[in-house]
Amino acid sequence: QYKDYQDVGDVYDYVGDQYRPRWNPGGTRVSFYTREFAQEGSDPYRVYDAPLGGQGKEYRNGMYPAYSPDGTKLAYLAYDPVGIDYYWRVRVIDLLTNRITEVHRTQNILG
Repeated sequence: QYKDYQDVGDVYDYVGDQYRPRWNPGGTRVSFYTREFAQEGSDPYRVYDAPLGGQGKEYRNGMYPAYSPDGTKLAYLAYDPVGIDYYWRVRVIDLLTNRITEVHRTQNILG
């Protein structure tokens, strides 16, 4: 069921920016992604997923999380830097088994 921010409290405490918070369809989990103030060459983007009142999980190199209509899966855009290139991937997490499946991969050439 839906709960507003005052009922949920803080999910994570750190220095950085948080983007695109999303409730799962049942209102029992929340996901968002962050951009932490990191050093050059590190992975500043991370996806977080947390059940209300429970311990959340972090997925590195990820952004734009979205829950499946039944709330059992979480998809996100992942990236892997390789030199000046980036490999973009769409990954799906089964929240019941914690299995991550890559469903799409492409290369973006920056240089």
